[in-house]
Amino acid sequence: MATTLEVANRDQLIVDTEKGLRMNYRAIKKDVRSMFTTYLTRNEFFILKSLCTSSPQIASALSNEFQFSASMITALADELTKKGLISRERSELDRRVVELRATKDGIELYGKLEAMKMEYLSDVFADFSDAELDTFRTLLTKLEQQN
Repeated sequence: MATTLEVANRDQLIVDTEKGLRMNYRAIKKDVRSMFTTYLTRNEFFILKSLCTSSPQIASALSNEFQFSASMITALADELTKKGLISRERSELDRRVVELRATKDGIELYGKLEAMKMEYLSDVFADFSDAELDTFRTLLTKLEQQN
């Protein structure tokens, strides 16, 4: 049976770990957002990324993937279309369906943003050994599987 001191120490470890995860997530998210802000909003980036990795898609599939409302997907698609990063095309199989695709410019921008993000993350984790990164990834995966 754990002593009161052992329980208090574990509770403090949990509090410190949660705080560290939260603070680091916020800092990374803020930094990436500021890098991308000249090009896209965070949500526009998510949609573009999805379309660059799997095209074509219909708006309802994106709505389900990101848990965004249909109207939000429409607004994001409108912005990305205006920027020339995605296109809307009628489906060959069902003319009632509109398919969203990344354009050549969209694919190029996505590649550029991913490279910027990777360079930033390489700097963030520069002081971690490969073994430490692997352990960190394993622990995050374990935490994710519990939720």
